[in-house]
Amino acid sequence: MLFHGATARNLGYQPALDGVRALAIIGVLLLHLNLWGAVPPVTPGGHLGVAMFFVLSGYLITTLLMDEHTRTDTVDMPAFYARRAARLLPALLLLLVVHALVWGTQQPSWTVALQIAVGLFYLTSLVHPVIFDAGGLGWTWSLSVEEHFYLFWPAALRRALVEPRGRTIAMWCCGAVIAVAVTLRALLNDSTTWHDFVYYSTPARMDALAVGCLAALATHGRRLAVPVPLTWAAFGFLVLCYFVPAFRIGTTVMNLVGLPLLSVATVVLILGLVARPDRGPARLLAARPLVHIGKISYGLYLWNLLAGQSMRMMFGESRTGWLGTILGLALTVVAVELSYWCLERPVLRWTRHRLAARRQPAHRVVVPRQLPADRRTPRPAGEPATIGAGRS
Repeated sequence: MLFHGATARNLGYQPALDGVRALAIIGVLLLHLNLWGAVPPVTPGGHLGVAMFFVLSGYLITTLLMDEHTRTDTVDMPAFYARRAARLLPALLLLLVVHALVWGTQQPSWTVALQIAVGLFYLTSLVHPVIFDAGGLGWTWSLSVEEHFYLFWPAALRRALVEPRGRTIAMWCCGAVIAVAVTLRALLNDSTTWHDFVYYSTPARMDALAVGCLAALATHGRRLAVPVPLTWAAFGFLVLCYFVPAFRIGTTVMNLVGLPLLSVATVVLILGLVARPDRGPARLLAARPLVHIGKISYGLYLWNLLAGQSMRMMFGESRTGWLGTILGLALTVVAVELSYWCLERPVLRWTRHRLAARRQPAHRVVVPRQLPADRRTPRPAGEPATIGAGRS
């Protein structure tokens, strides 16, 4: 049984979901460490961690928006985008500055500038697959996919929630997005011209986000009852996916089977963690080291390839040895931690403070009603007139 009849409380903070982010970024890092470092190719499916991020993002954003609508009967769109910008832009801007400094000595300035512009304006998933090679910023395709989701989904969901059958309509829309993405991958899977489009483009990769949205829409306000063994099975399947050779980038099995299965397994894991936050995999994924890795996972994703590229330039090899791998990892961790503590967190705190101040009710001056002359109370000599100020 998946649901109980009782109404569930708002999602709140779930440490185990940061653990899911950790699980996702570990797969990506292991794959990238094989591309430029000395780590053997033991995780050909590590790129599937990106799809896990997509599913989790779709679920969390949809749930948080629906929680806000339940509390306030609306969604504050300016506040939503302010929070997203504060969370994503500072680290990205810093990364792009360092990228320009590193690659400016290796490529023509116009090429570097164009790559940065494509990454900064979240166009990589539209132009990189078919028009322009984003080079050292090609990995920003996933940021682009997610930003396109942020651009359209919150407004569409807010509009849907005011309709009597809005949630059902939104679920059908999610189903349509999933069908379009899977169909595109099936139709273009064998095309050499559109090969990169299948993996990197927004239309072909939106299904994972839509799966997360669909799960949130279907379960919001309901108390879940996901069996712990099922949650463990989903967790084990996701880990196994990293090691399956058939799930490497570009294979038919990955495009048509691996991505859908991983999306479903990620949803089952998320729902299981939310339903039983103190049991099963939730206790493992809520371990402090994994939670911290999850919190800095965005930075790890941003910085790891640039560090690897720098090591390759330093050692003059396409793949560095273990020394270069260790140095690259150390450089990544230092950059990520400095960015997280000195830039990202302060900006996010400042933004939240400003948004909280904006929501505070304004002071208003209340002027007492003027009484007729014969009913006024005489004021003692020397006492100043007062104006009452109250909080609305």
